[in-house]
Amino acid sequence: MIEIELKFSLEAPVSTTQIEALDWSPYALGPRSTLDQRDTFFDSRELALSRSRHAVRLREGGATPLVTLKGPGLVRDGVHQREELELATLSRAPQGWPEAIQERIARLIGAEALQPIFTVENHRRVWPLLRDGVVLGEIALDQGRIIAGDRQQPLHELEIELKGGTPDDLVTIRGLVERALPARPEDRSKFARGLALLRPDLVATAHESADAPPDTVIPARFLRPPRRHSLPRGAPRRGVTPR
Repeated sequence: MIEIELKFSLEAPVSTTQIEALDWSPYALGPRSTLDQRDTFFDSRELALSRSRHAVRLREGGATPLVTLKGPGLVRDGVHQREELELATLSRAPQGWPEAIQERIARLIGAEALQPIFTVENHRRVWPLLRDGVVLGEIALDQGRIIAGDRQQPLHELEIELKGGTPDDLVTIRGLVERALPARPEDRSKFARGLALLRPDLVATAHESADAPPDTVIPARFLRPPRRHSLPRGAPRRGVTPR
């Protein structure tokens, strides 16, 4: 499946009370749930999976552990899009993961063994996002830390994952969040930040392209509307070519 989400870095503390006090019209929030998640990212010793622009994550803290293989991503202005395969697993060890995950990894890196490379500890508050009683997406307020060896980095961010609706819904939600909260679009995934902590010598965008080409598959209307007053009349506009 293709995952599409909008990420914001929060530049000041944001509480669940603030999220629930916002006027989300024409949307509404469903009941809040809370999870303490631990994500462990795996790769070979030589980071062969990362170099193929893929990532694999074991997530614990929910009803059942989940293993997710994420493909190459496109990101611009905080909108992230990538293919992912997510399946439940009974094993923490890669050798016990579902065959569909193991087979795809083997096609990418052959017989190279996987090992944990860094973890993300995250206290996540989640709300379904509804319109007229229909779930359009999910809002997640995250606070925690990324741990790579002896290096750590705090995280405090807001994610809006699209599970239905239209590009216009994401544009509306973006405007609401940016007007009401100390939020800045975040082009770096948790994986990209963890990899940068682990190997500062690697390019931070090895896994995802923050400078997507003009023919990117991210629909133009997912992106921030252009500031028309900032360009002179007749000046060419840069960005994604609408389809």
